[in-house]
Amino acid sequence: MQNVYLAILLAPLLAAVVAGLFGKWVGRAGAHTVTILGVAVSFLLSCWVFDHHVLDGAPAFDGPVYTWLATDGLTLEIGLLVDRLTVLMMLVVTFVSLMVHVYTIGYMHDDPGYQRFFSYISLFTFSMLLLVMSNNFLQLFIGWELVGLVSYLLIGFWWKRPTAVFANMKAFLVNRVGDFGFILGIAGVYYFTDSLHYADAFEAAQRSLQACVDSAPDFWCYAGLIEHDLLQAVAGGALAGQADGLKTRFAELHGRLSAPYTWASVADQGRFLLGPYAEHAGKTVQQAEQAAAQGLLGLLEGFAGR
Repeated sequence: MQNVYLAILLAPLLAAVVAGLFGKWVGRAGAHTVTILGVAVSFLLSCWVFDHHVLDGAPAFDGPVYTWLATDGLTLEIGLLVDRLTVLMMLVVTFVSLMVHVYTIGYMHDDPGYQRFFSYISLFTFSMLLLVMSNNFLQLFIGWELVGLVSYLLIGFWWKRPTAVFANMKAFLVNRVGDFGFILGIAGVYYFTDSLHYADAFEAAQRSLQACVDSAPDFWCYAGLIEHDLLQAVAGGALAGQADGLKTRFAELHGRLSAPYTWASVADQGRFLLGPYAEHAGKTVQQAEQAAAQGLLGLLEGFAGR
């Protein structure tokens, strides 16, 4: 199944490369054909993976794909975590992206940057999949940065318009502020748990909290317990809010795409990254899956209502 997971992840990336680097040769029809096929492959394979993990009850996959740095006590790798929650997120990302690709054929029909735009939105799909399928915090950060990069490119797509350039720079600066906190959080995770892998880090955090409770609790112990519960609440609430946000956002797809760069507002769906935490940090798998399922159903209802 690992090859299937990699195909889901890499199909939009390959399509983006073809449309972006060879757009002059493949033409407009070739650009939208290859990118739509790439995302469609990812969506259909995601449906198959959904059947495998959710309907057939197959165990979650959590394993490395490529190790690019290994030192004493620290291993940095590209890995995938595909469980039932991840599969639902994969379905949301690939289905919405497929609809946007199809819609863009008509919307961008007369734009001179036709091939470039299809390359951007296909690359955006790859970035979101990399984010939701990651099994470690470093890869999560890489996926998040790629989402931010493509959002920057989409917001400034019509770079000759001053409003687009201003919005472009504003989004870039605001994201850098968020990145600073993100990096501090990742550093804190590694400092306290000696790992960036989700399963190892959360397991180490649980052990530390339990050891603190079993011993003579002090101020820092209680502070850690309060923070742990607070993060659980924030993660669970954000995931539930994500479900409602998806229904509202994509039910108005036509209106939201009044300009090419507005689709980049999908980048604020970064609360996806709280999904794994909501599950591992104490929220039950059922609660996390129910919130994700509500988002998917709301999304489908929104499109049906149009």
